[in-house]
Amino acid sequence: MQKLIKQNIDFILSKNGQKTDISLIKRIIENLNRKSLIIISGTKNVWKVNVLKELLTRTSTTQSFFYFNKNIDKENKIKSSSDINELLNIFIKEYKTPQIIILHNTNKVDGIKNFISKIYKEKNPKNKPKYKIILLWNNIKINGIEDVEIASKNSNQILEEESGNIESISKYGTLEKVRSFVSWEESFLKENYIELIKNDILLNDIFNTFSVKNIDLYNYTLSYLSKNNIFLSLRDLQKNLDINKSISLKTTMDYIDFSVQSKIIRKMYKYDIKTGKHISSKVKYYFTDLWIRNACNNFSVERHTLLENLIFNDLYTLNYEIYWWMNGKFDFSFIAKSNDKKIYIHLSRQTEKEEIKKEVRKLLKIWGDEKRYLVIDWLDDLWLKKLEYETVEILTLVDFLKKIRT
Repeated sequence: MQKLIKQNIDFILSKNGQKTDISLIKRIIENLNRKSLIIISGTKNVWKVNVLKELLTRTSTTQSFFYFNKNIDKENKIKSSSDINELLNIFIKEYKTPQIIILHNTNKVDGIKNFISKIYKEKNPKNKPKYKIILLWNNIKINGIEDVEIASKNSNQILEEESGNIESISKYGTLEKVRSFVSWEESFLKENYIELIKNDILLNDIFNTFSVKNIDLYNYTLSYLSKNNIFLSLRDLQKNLDINKSISLKTTMDYIDFSVQSKIIRKMYKYDIKTGKHISSKVKYYFTDLWIRNACNNFSVERHTLLENLIFNDLYTLNYEIYWWMNGKFDFSFIAKSNDKKIYIHLSRQTEKEEIKKEVRKLLKIWGDEKRYLVIDWLDDLWLKKLEYETVEILTLVDFLKKIRT
Protein backbone atom coordinates (compact mmCIF):
# COMPACT_ATOMS: atom_id res chain seq x y z
CA MET A 1 0.00 0.00 0.00
CA GLN A 2 2.89 2.39 0.78
CA LYS A 3 4.20 1.88 -2.75
CA LEU A 4 0.80 2.74 -4.24
CA ILE A 5 0.61 5.90 -2.11
CA LYS A 6 4.08 6.96 -3.27
CA GLN A 7 3.20 6.30 -6.92
CA ASN A 8 0.16 8.56 -6.64
CA ILE A 9 2.09 11.35 -4.91
CA ASP A 10 4.87 11.22 -7.52
CA PHE A 11 2.33 11.23 -10.36
CA ILE A 12 0.64 14.49 -9.42
CA LEU A 13 3.77 16.30 -8.22
CA SER A 14 5.52 15.52 -11.51
CA LYS A 15 2.97 17.59 -13.42
CA ASN A 16 3.64 21.10 -14.69
CA GLY A 17 0.85 23.49 -13.76
CA GLN A 18 2.48 26.76 -14.73
CA LYS A 19 0.23 27.40 -17.75
CA THR A 20 -2.95 27.06 -15.73
CA ASP A 21 -5.55 29.84 -15.88
CA ILE A 22 -5.34 31.59 -12.49
CA SER A 23 -9.04 32.51 -12.58
CA LEU A 24 -9.84 28.78 -12.72
CA ILE A 25 -7.68 28.13 -9.65
CA LYS A 26 -9.48 30.93 -7.80
CA ARG A 27 -12.86 29.50 -8.76
CA ILE A 28 -11.91 26.07 -7.42
CA ILE A 29 -10.60 27.55 -4.16
CA GLU A 30 -13.75 29.64 -3.68
CA ASN A 31 -15.95 26.58 -4.16
CA LEU A 32 -13.84 24.46 -1.83
CA ASN A 33 -14.01 27.12 0.88
CA ARG A 34 -17.76 27.34 0.48
CA LYS A 35 -18.72 23.66 0.10
CA SER A 36 -15.58 21.64 1.09
CA LEU A 37 -16.41 19.36 -1.84
CA ILE A 38 -16.06 20.03 -5.56
CA ILE A 39 -16.31 18.02 -8.77
CA ILE A 40 -13.84 18.81 -11.57
CA SER A 41 -14.76 17.45 -14.98
CA GLY A 42 -13.64 17.66 -18.61
CA THR A 43 -12.54 15.36 -21.40
CA LYS A 44 -9.29 13.47 -21.11
CA ASN A 45 -6.14 15.41 -22.01
CA VAL A 46 -7.34 18.86 -20.84
CA TRP A 47 -4.69 18.75 -18.08
CA LYS A 48 -7.01 18.36 -15.08
CA VAL A 49 -4.17 16.94 -12.94
CA ASN A 50 -1.90 19.82 -14.00
CA VAL A 51 -4.54 22.24 -12.73
CA LEU A 52 -4.56 20.45 -9.38
CA LYS A 53 -0.76 20.51 -9.18
CA GLU A 54 -0.93 24.31 -9.60
CA LEU A 55 -3.69 24.46 -6.98
CA LEU A 56 -1.55 22.55 -4.47
CA THR A 57 1.42 24.80 -5.20
CA ARG A 58 -0.52 28.05 -4.83
CA THR A 59 -2.24 26.94 -1.62
CA SER A 60 1.02 25.60 -0.12
CA THR A 61 -0.48 22.13 0.32
CA THR A 62 2.02 20.08 -1.70
CA GLN A 63 2.96 18.38 1.59
CA SER A 64 -0.60 17.95 2.85
CA PHE A 65 -2.75 16.15 0.29
CA PHE A 66 -3.99 12.63 -0.37
CA TYR A 67 -4.35 11.74 -4.05
CA PHE A 68 -5.66 8.46 -5.39
CA ASN A 69 -6.02 7.71 -9.10
CA LYS A 70 -7.55 4.31 -9.79
CA ASN A 71 -5.71 4.14 -13.13
CA ILE A 72 -2.40 4.02 -11.23
CA ASP A 73 -3.59 0.99 -9.23
CA LYS A 74 -2.34 -1.55 -11.77
CA GLU A 75 -2.46 -4.43 -9.24
CA ASN A 76 -6.13 -3.66 -8.45
CA LYS A 77 -5.59 -3.43 -4.71
CA ILE A 78 -8.35 -0.86 -4.23
CA LYS A 79 -11.63 -2.54 -5.12
CA SER A 80 -14.03 -1.22 -2.48
CA SER A 81 -14.71 1.68 -0.13
CA SER A 82 -13.09 -0.25 2.72
CA ASP A 83 -9.90 -0.63 0.65
CA ILE A 84 -9.65 3.08 -0.08
CA ASN A 85 -10.45 3.86 3.55
CA GLU A 86 -7.55 1.60 4.59
CA LEU A 87 -5.29 3.37 2.07
CA LEU A 88 -6.19 6.74 3.60
CA ASN A 89 -5.49 5.47 7.12
CA ILE A 90 -2.07 4.15 6.05
CA PHE A 91 -1.35 7.53 4.45
CA ILE A 92 -2.24 9.34 7.69
CA LYS A 93 0.05 7.09 9.73
CA GLU A 94 2.90 7.43 7.24
CA TYR A 95 2.57 11.17 6.68
CA LYS A 96 -0.16 13.15 8.49
CA THR A 97 -3.81 14.04 8.17
CA PRO A 98 -4.17 15.71 4.77
CA GLN A 99 -5.91 19.02 4.22
CA ILE A 100 -7.06 18.02 0.74
CA ILE A 101 -8.29 14.65 -0.55
CA ILE A 102 -8.31 14.17 -4.33
CA LEU A 103 -10.08 11.16 -5.84
CA HIS A 104 -9.49 10.52 -9.55
CA ASN A 105 -11.18 7.92 -11.80
CA THR A 106 -12.63 6.10 -8.80
CA ASN A 107 -16.11 5.53 -10.24
CA LYS A 108 -15.41 1.78 -10.53
CA VAL A 109 -14.52 1.43 -6.83
CA ASP A 110 -17.42 -0.38 -5.17
CA GLY A 111 -19.18 1.83 -2.61
CA ILE A 112 -17.16 4.94 -3.50
CA LYS A 113 -20.12 7.25 -2.81
CA ASN A 114 -20.36 5.88 0.73
CA PHE A 115 -16.67 6.63 1.26
CA ILE A 116 -17.11 10.18 -0.07
CA SER A 117 -20.13 10.70 2.20
CA LYS A 118 -18.14 9.42 5.20
CA ILE A 119 -15.11 11.69 4.77
CA TYR A 120 -17.34 14.66 3.83
CA LYS A 121 -19.16 14.41 7.17
CA GLU A 122 -16.00 14.17 9.30
CA LYS A 123 -15.23 17.26 11.41
CA ASN A 124 -12.05 18.71 12.91
CA PRO A 125 -11.79 19.79 16.60
CA LYS A 126 -13.31 23.19 15.64
CA ASN A 127 -16.38 21.38 14.25
CA LYS A 128 -15.51 22.39 10.69
CA PRO A 129 -15.07 19.99 7.75
CA LYS A 130 -11.96 17.90 8.32
CA TYR A 131 -11.07 17.69 4.61
CA LYS A 132 -11.36 19.64 1.39
CA ILE A 133 -12.44 17.03 -1.18
CA ILE A 134 -11.90 17.17 -4.95
CA LEU A 135 -13.45 14.57 -7.25
CA LEU A 136 -12.07 14.16 -10.77
CA TRP A 137 -14.44 12.35 -13.06
CA ASN A 138 -17.38 13.10 -15.29
CA ASN A 139 -20.09 10.59 -14.49
CA ILE A 140 -20.98 11.56 -10.95
CA LYS A 141 -23.60 14.04 -9.80
CA ILE A 142 -24.03 15.22 -6.20
CA ASN A 143 -26.92 17.54 -5.45
CA GLY A 144 -25.82 21.02 -4.45
CA ILE A 145 -22.21 20.48 -5.53
CA GLU A 146 -20.91 22.54 -8.44
CA ASP A 147 -19.27 20.84 -11.37
CA VAL A 148 -16.27 22.89 -12.50
CA GLU A 149 -15.53 21.93 -16.08
CA ILE A 150 -12.03 22.35 -17.47
CA ALA A 151 -12.15 23.00 -21.20
CA SER A 152 -9.51 23.32 -23.88
CA LYS A 153 -8.00 26.72 -24.61
CA ASN A 154 -10.17 29.25 -26.38
CA SER A 155 -9.25 29.97 -29.99
CA ASN A 156 -8.21 33.55 -29.31
CA GLN A 157 -5.49 32.34 -26.92
CA ILE A 158 -4.07 30.14 -29.65
CA LEU A 159 -4.25 32.92 -32.24
CA GLU A 160 -2.22 35.14 -29.91
CA GLU A 161 0.21 32.60 -28.43
CA GLU A 162 0.95 30.41 -31.43
CA SER A 163 0.26 32.73 -34.35
CA GLY A 164 -2.29 30.11 -35.31
CA ASN A 165 -4.88 30.52 -38.03
CA ILE A 166 -8.57 29.85 -38.16
CA GLU A 167 -8.24 27.11 -40.77
CA SER A 168 -5.86 25.14 -38.56
CA ILE A 169 -7.98 25.66 -35.44
CA SER A 170 -11.23 24.72 -37.19
CA LYS A 171 -9.70 21.48 -38.47
CA TYR A 172 -7.55 20.42 -35.52
CA GLY A 173 -9.18 22.19 -32.59
CA THR A 174 -7.69 23.80 -29.50
CA LEU A 175 -6.50 20.91 -27.32
CA GLU A 176 -2.90 21.66 -26.32
CA LYS A 177 -1.82 18.06 -26.77
CA VAL A 178 -3.08 18.16 -30.35
CA ARG A 179 -1.78 21.68 -31.04
CA SER A 180 1.77 20.58 -30.28
CA PHE A 181 1.63 18.36 -33.38
CA VAL A 182 -0.23 20.70 -35.72
CA SER A 183 3.10 22.00 -37.08
CA TRP A 184 3.73 18.61 -38.65
CA GLU A 185 3.64 18.99 -42.41
CA GLU A 186 2.14 15.59 -43.18
CA SER A 187 -1.61 15.79 -42.56
CA PHE A 188 -1.96 12.01 -42.27
CA LEU A 189 0.41 12.03 -39.25
CA LYS A 190 -1.67 14.71 -37.50
CA GLU A 191 -4.90 12.90 -38.24
CA ASN A 192 -3.57 9.50 -37.16
CA TYR A 193 -2.36 11.00 -33.89
CA ILE A 194 -5.72 12.70 -33.31
CA GLU A 195 -7.50 9.43 -34.06
CA LEU A 196 -5.43 7.73 -31.33
CA ILE A 197 -6.44 10.37 -28.77
CA LYS A 198 -10.09 10.13 -29.80
CA ASN A 199 -10.07 6.33 -29.45
CA ASP A 200 -8.44 6.61 -26.03
CA ILE A 201 -11.22 8.95 -24.87
CA LEU A 202 -13.98 6.74 -26.25
CA LEU A 203 -12.44 3.60 -24.75
CA ASN A 204 -11.94 4.99 -21.25
CA ASP A 205 -14.72 7.56 -20.93
CA ILE A 206 -17.47 5.79 -22.88
CA PHE A 207 -16.97 2.10 -23.58
CA ASN A 208 -15.38 1.11 -20.24
CA THR A 209 -17.22 3.58 -18.03
CA PHE A 210 -20.71 2.88 -19.33
CA SER A 211 -20.13 -0.70 -20.51
CA VAL A 212 -21.21 0.10 -24.07
CA LYS A 213 -21.72 -3.21 -25.87
CA ASN A 214 -22.18 -2.12 -29.47
CA ILE A 215 -19.12 0.03 -30.11
CA ASP A 216 -19.82 0.36 -33.84
CA LEU A 217 -23.31 1.67 -33.15
CA TYR A 218 -22.04 4.29 -30.72
CA ASN A 219 -19.37 5.42 -33.22
CA TYR A 220 -22.05 5.61 -35.91
CA THR A 221 -24.19 7.84 -33.66
CA LEU A 222 -21.30 10.17 -32.92
CA SER A 223 -20.38 10.32 -36.60
CA TYR A 224 -23.95 11.29 -37.51
CA LEU A 225 -23.93 14.12 -34.95
CA SER A 226 -20.56 15.35 -36.20
CA LYS A 227 -21.73 15.95 -39.77
CA ASN A 228 -25.38 16.93 -39.22
CA ASN A 229 -25.54 20.44 -37.82
CA ILE A 230 -29.33 20.55 -37.36
CA PHE A 231 -31.93 20.72 -34.60
CA LEU A 232 -33.37 17.32 -33.74
CA SER A 233 -35.67 15.80 -31.18
CA LEU A 234 -34.46 12.52 -29.72
CA ARG A 235 -37.19 10.74 -31.69
CA ASP A 236 -36.05 12.44 -34.93
CA LEU A 237 -32.46 11.48 -34.19
CA GLN A 238 -33.39 7.86 -33.54
CA LYS A 239 -35.43 7.65 -36.77
CA ASN A 240 -32.61 9.15 -38.83
CA LEU A 241 -30.05 6.79 -37.33
CA ASP A 242 -32.36 3.80 -37.76
CA ILE A 243 -32.38 4.24 -41.54
CA ASN A 244 -28.90 2.72 -41.83
CA LYS A 245 -28.42 0.89 -38.52
CA SER A 246 -31.06 -0.56 -36.23
CA ILE A 247 -31.17 1.45 -33.00
CA SER A 248 -33.84 1.88 -30.33
CA LEU A 249 -34.96 5.16 -28.79
CA LYS A 250 -33.65 4.00 -25.41
CA THR A 251 -30.19 3.30 -26.85
CA THR A 252 -30.18 6.66 -28.64
CA MET A 253 -31.05 8.43 -25.39
CA ASP A 254 -28.33 6.50 -23.54
CA TYR A 255 -25.67 7.35 -26.12
CA ILE A 256 -26.53 11.05 -25.99
CA ASP A 257 -26.48 10.99 -22.19
CA PHE A 258 -23.11 9.17 -22.12
CA SER A 259 -21.62 11.70 -24.55
CA VAL A 260 -22.88 14.70 -22.58
CA GLN A 261 -21.66 13.28 -19.26
CA SER A 262 -18.24 12.58 -20.75
CA LYS A 263 -18.00 16.19 -22.03
CA ILE A 264 -17.79 15.12 -25.67
CA ILE A 265 -20.87 17.06 -26.76
CA ARG A 266 -22.98 19.92 -25.41
CA LYS A 267 -26.63 20.73 -26.09
CA MET A 268 -28.04 24.00 -27.39
CA TYR A 269 -31.71 25.01 -27.65
CA LYS A 270 -33.56 27.59 -29.72
CA TYR A 271 -34.74 30.88 -28.23
CA ASP A 272 -37.69 32.85 -29.58
CA ILE A 273 -36.96 36.51 -28.86
CA LYS A 274 -40.58 37.51 -29.53
CA THR A 275 -41.98 35.27 -26.79
CA GLY A 276 -38.86 35.33 -24.59
CA LYS A 277 -38.97 31.53 -24.29
CA HIS A 278 -36.54 28.79 -25.24
CA ILE A 279 -37.77 25.79 -27.22
CA SER A 280 -36.55 22.55 -25.65
CA SER A 281 -38.29 20.01 -27.91
CA LYS A 282 -35.38 20.00 -30.36
CA VAL A 283 -31.64 20.25 -29.73
CA LYS A 284 -28.51 21.04 -31.71
CA TYR A 285 -25.32 19.31 -30.57
CA TYR A 286 -21.90 20.94 -30.50
CA PHE A 287 -18.67 19.10 -29.80
CA THR A 288 -16.48 20.32 -26.94
CA ASP A 289 -13.50 20.56 -29.29
CA LEU A 290 -13.35 20.69 -33.07
CA TRP A 291 -10.73 17.98 -33.41
CA ILE A 292 -13.18 15.47 -31.89
CA ARG A 293 -15.96 16.53 -34.26
CA ASN A 294 -13.74 16.40 -37.32
CA ALA A 295 -12.14 13.09 -36.36
CA CYS A 296 -15.59 11.50 -35.96
CA ASN A 297 -16.23 12.11 -39.66
CA ASN A 298 -12.83 11.43 -41.27
CA PHE A 299 -11.84 15.12 -41.13
CA SER A 300 -14.50 16.06 -43.67
CA VAL A 301 -16.99 18.08 -41.59
CA GLU A 302 -18.31 21.13 -43.45
CA ARG A 303 -16.23 24.24 -42.76
CA HIS A 304 -19.22 26.43 -41.79
CA THR A 305 -20.29 23.80 -39.24
CA LEU A 306 -16.82 23.79 -37.70
CA LEU A 307 -16.66 27.60 -37.51
CA GLU A 308 -20.10 27.74 -35.91
CA ASN A 309 -18.97 25.13 -33.35
CA LEU A 310 -15.83 27.21 -32.76
CA ILE A 311 -17.87 30.32 -31.89
CA PHE A 312 -20.10 28.28 -29.57
CA ASN A 313 -17.07 26.90 -27.71
CA ASP A 314 -15.47 30.32 -27.27
CA LEU A 315 -18.73 31.75 -25.90
CA TYR A 316 -18.96 28.74 -23.57
CA THR A 317 -15.49 29.40 -22.13
CA LEU A 318 -16.69 32.94 -21.32
CA ASN A 319 -19.57 31.47 -19.27
CA TYR A 320 -22.30 32.72 -21.58
CA GLU A 321 -25.72 31.08 -21.63
CA ILE A 322 -26.01 30.28 -25.35
CA TYR A 323 -29.02 29.72 -27.61
CA TRP A 324 -29.72 29.57 -31.31
CA TRP A 325 -32.28 32.30 -31.86
CA MET A 326 -35.18 33.16 -34.07
CA ASN A 327 -37.02 36.39 -34.81
CA GLY A 328 -40.25 35.57 -36.58
CA LYS A 329 -39.35 33.65 -39.74
CA PHE A 330 -35.65 34.46 -39.49
CA ASP A 331 -33.17 32.06 -37.85
CA PHE A 332 -29.79 33.29 -36.63
CA SER A 333 -26.71 31.70 -35.11
CA PHE A 334 -26.45 32.66 -31.44
CA ILE A 335 -27.84 34.76 -28.66
CA ALA A 336 -25.42 34.85 -25.72
CA LYS A 337 -26.44 35.97 -22.23
CA SER A 338 -24.24 36.73 -19.24
CA ASN A 339 -25.67 38.51 -16.19
CA ASP A 340 -27.23 41.70 -17.61
CA LYS A 341 -25.33 41.48 -20.90
CA LYS A 342 -26.87 40.08 -24.07
CA ILE A 343 -25.39 39.93 -27.57
CA TYR A 344 -26.77 38.69 -30.88
CA ILE A 345 -24.47 36.89 -33.31
CA HIS A 346 -24.95 35.58 -36.81
CA LEU A 347 -22.30 33.65 -38.71
CA SER A 348 -23.03 34.44 -42.34
CA ARG A 349 -22.58 32.15 -45.31
CA GLN A 350 -22.86 35.11 -47.69
CA THR A 351 -19.98 36.40 -49.81
CA GLU A 352 -21.77 39.10 -51.84
CA LYS A 353 -22.14 42.67 -50.58
CA GLU A 354 -25.89 42.96 -51.24
CA GLU A 355 -26.66 39.67 -49.52
CA ILE A 356 -24.64 40.75 -46.49
CA LYS A 357 -26.58 44.02 -46.33
CA LYS A 358 -29.84 42.03 -46.36
CA GLU A 359 -28.66 40.19 -43.25
CA VAL A 360 -27.75 43.51 -41.63
CA ARG A 361 -31.33 44.69 -42.20
CA LYS A 362 -32.70 41.50 -40.64
CA LEU A 363 -30.55 42.07 -37.55
CA LEU A 364 -31.71 45.69 -37.31
CA LYS A 365 -35.34 44.51 -37.03
CA ILE A 366 -34.69 43.24 -33.50
CA TRP A 367 -36.24 45.42 -30.82
CA GLY A 368 -33.77 46.90 -28.31
CA ASP A 369 -30.28 48.34 -28.28
CA GLU A 370 -28.24 45.20 -27.61
CA LYS A 371 -25.13 44.71 -29.70
CA ARG A 372 -25.46 42.55 -32.83
CA TYR A 373 -22.52 41.04 -34.71
CA LEU A 374 -22.60 39.84 -38.29
CA VAL A 375 -19.58 37.56 -38.67
CA ILE A 376 -18.25 37.02 -42.19
CA ASP A 377 -15.34 35.16 -43.74
CA TRP A 378 -13.43 38.13 -45.09
CA LEU A 379 -13.79 41.84 -45.80
CA ASP A 380 -11.42 42.12 -48.74
CA ASP A 381 -13.03 42.76 -52.13
CA LEU A 382 -16.47 43.46 -50.62
CA TRP A 383 -16.03 47.23 -50.87
CA LEU A 384 -18.29 47.90 -47.92
CA LYS A 385 -18.35 51.64 -47.22
CA LYS A 386 -18.97 51.10 -43.52
CA LEU A 387 -18.88 48.23 -41.06
CA GLU A 388 -21.29 49.57 -38.42
CA TYR A 389 -25.00 50.12 -38.93
CA GLU A 390 -26.56 51.42 -35.70
CA THR A 391 -26.38 48.38 -33.37
CA VAL A 392 -24.95 46.00 -36.00
CA GLU A 393 -21.22 45.56 -36.52
CA ILE A 394 -19.71 43.54 -39.36
CA LEU A 395 -16.58 41.63 -38.36
CA THR A 396 -14.36 38.86 -39.65
CA LEU A 397 -14.33 35.76 -37.47
CA VAL A 398 -10.84 36.48 -36.13
CA ASP A 399 -11.82 40.02 -35.14
CA PHE A 400 -15.06 38.81 -33.57
CA LEU A 401 -13.24 36.23 -31.42
CA LYS A 402 -10.98 39.01 -30.15
CA LYS A 403 -13.90 41.42 -29.65
CA ILE A 404 -15.92 39.19 -27.33
CA ARG A 405 -12.96 38.88 -24.95
CA THR A 406 -12.50 42.66 -24.49
